Amino acid sequence: MSFAPGRIARPCRPFPPAEISCYIDGMGLSPVNRILTRLAFKGMLLKRAYTKGQFQHMSAKTEFSNVEILESDIGLEISMMK
Repeated sequence: MSFAPGRIARPCRPFPPAEISCYIDGMGLSPVNRILTRLAFKGMLLKRAYTKGQFQHMSAKTEFSNVEILESDIGLEISMMK
């Protein structure tokens, strides 16, 4: 078995706003970059977030023999093996 090129890491639902704020605050960003990152989360990333179950459903339709879905800070890390 070999890993497919790369991993997918993205925010997942449900996403408590307090956890996201703590995550962004812990990134060590400048005040301007913190604001821009919050806007990116609110405007794009969270609206396109999937649940773990949705990823399991999507991956069941692929030809990958093994799909590993791990929950991380505020998201999911998905590894797919051929």
